[in-house]
Amino acid sequence: MGYPKLSADVRGKGKLGSLALRSALRSGIGPVIVVTKAGPVPDWLAEIEGEHQTEAYTRVESPNAELGMAHSIRAGYAQASRGQLRGIVILLADMPLVTAEMIRDLADRYEAEPHLDFVAYRQGGLPLPPVLLASSMFPHLRHLEGDAGARRLLQDPRFCGAFLQAETELSLADLDTEEDWALMPWS
Repeated sequence: MGYPKLSADVRGKGKLGSLALRSALRSGIGPVIVVTKAGPVPDWLAEIEGEHQTEAYTRVESPNAELGMAHSIRAGYAQASRGQLRGIVILLADMPLVTAEMIRDLADRYEAEPHLDFVAYRQGGLPLPPVLLASSMFPHLRHLEGDAGARRLLQDPRFCGAFLQAETELSLADLDTEEDWALMPWS
């Protein structure tokens, strides 16, 4: 897009990168781990620090974030695995219309069906974040490669999962292009 999109202002709502994080914090599931590139605190995260106590989340730097989402997932998992978690939710910072309710819906479905390996959203036949990965998936996170994230695991027949439908297709919009931005309600 030619500029750091997560730092882009969203009319009256703050910076793009902060919107999904606000939803994660409001969802009530936790702990919340924010994975960023190595370096100074991004401005969109600093914006959140002004609203919440910094104990509300943990920031983890991914020194190889530019090599693909798999590196960021592994960095977040390394932090999360220090606790006794039954699952983790992967949420992307450039998906501003994901709500706290959508995140809670993942957790509620998993609570209702604890045998599941994952719960994810699906659109057009493809699994999309946010996604909840149960602890049964944790050993496989260390082997992720590239920018596909955990999608390959969600399509693996060895794993039992459930898919949720978002209320609207726009709810799962991933803002990667100017065309994506033009579809947003604030445009």
